[in-house]
Amino acid sequence: MWLFARGRARLFGGIAEDVVAGDPLTIVDQNVAEWFHVRRTPGLTTAMQLVTTLLYRAARF
Repeated sequence: MWLFARGRARLFGGIAEDVVAGDPLTIVDQNVAEWFHVRRTPGLTTAMQLVTTLLYRAARF
């Protein structure tokens, strides 16, 4: 169990390092987030919540 927790901590640390360093993938992520924010509608929000729920449930199996 501790090995799994250590792996998650290293993954989080790697992502945090990429964000602080301005890694190109984090810039793309910001652009995508802004695109969705500008184009948000109640229907799109509901659709994204559905996708999130379905992927969460699929990941639990």
